[in-house]
Amino acid sequence: MSPQLFQSSLAQFITLLLIFIICTKSCHAEEERYKNCRSHPYNCGSIQGVKYPFWGDERQGFCGRDEFELKCINNQYPIIQIDTLTFRVLKINTTSSTMTIARNDLWNGVCPKEFISTALKASSLFTYDNMVRYLYMFYGCTSNVTEQVLYNFTCPINGSRSSGAFFASFVGQNVTGCDVNIVVPVLWTAYEELWNGKLTLQQAFNQGFNVVYNADDVVCSACEASGGICGSGFDFSQSEDGYVTSEKFLCFCQDQPHPLACDGASAAGMGMLLMCIIICCYRRKLWSNKLIVLWKKKTENDQNLESFIRHYKALAPKSVLRMIILHLASVHELIQSS
Repeated sequence: MSPQLFQSSLAQFITLLLIFIICTKSCHAEEERYKNCRSHPYNCGSIQGVKYPFWGDERQGFCGRDEFELKCINNQYPIIQIDTLTFRVLKINTTSSTMTIARNDLWNGVCPKEFISTALKASSLFTYDNMVRYLYMFYGCTSNVTEQVLYNFTCPINGSRSSGAFFASFVGQNVTGCDVNIVVPVLWTAYEELWNGKLTLQQAFNQGFNVVYNADDVVCSACEASGGICGSGFDFSQSEDGYVTSEKFLCFCQDQPHPLACDGASAAGMGMLLMCIIICCYRRKLWSNKLIVLWKKKTENDQNLESFIRHYKALAPKSVLRMIILHLASVHELIQSS
């Protein structure tokens, strides 16, 4: 084959390859969930740029996990529901997977409407970190009780009636004379400053406490390293009571969701590999031998290459990929006939 003919065929091949590469990047519309989650991190007040496992407001549910819904209040702060209580979210540290939260019902007063302890369930996605201490709150106490304790105050109980209340660092044995008691966690530093008189009880509550949340760190890191966006979906299974749904992790990629991570190779890389094979074979004048091995001889390497092509051709427009392969075959025929 003459150099001019080869150069013309190679130029056509490179043109098709460039179209192929561009189309793999722009011709396909991005998968909608990938696009949505990537362009909508959660923002509210001082909480900015938060991603998986959190979602809420403009950030769709499939961008996070069901239990991590955030609701923005007056564009000032988000709240989150954990078990039966609502908490203000003060900080989110995605590096350490920790949140600083405070009970919303104790934000503007130390007398709650409902007397519920802050107790995270053992099976919960949230656990206390090691910088949490506990305050034991006693309500509806008689005057005989409150007169014997230092840190006492009054709270309305059952409507208009006011009664004594106090807090302690532990629950003593046989505490009588109070209607109810609850447990409220606080930061270790706030706990120390409360007893030293540097903070009021309200200030200690409003500093919140830290919880560690389960964010699927390992699988999410693998997904992001592959160019994906962490999200979730649902599995449907049938039981005796009907269909049951369960949430599962998904890695949203530009082409489609994957269970753990996006495909590691690209079709454009395959095209570059084919072009390098052509140029190297031409320079070494081994066209007939090399191309016969690559395209006709059914060796193990040949089967691997064909498998590679079949797998990744779906990542690019099929018509362009077909044109590239057919053009490569026509170049091979020209070489054989020269």
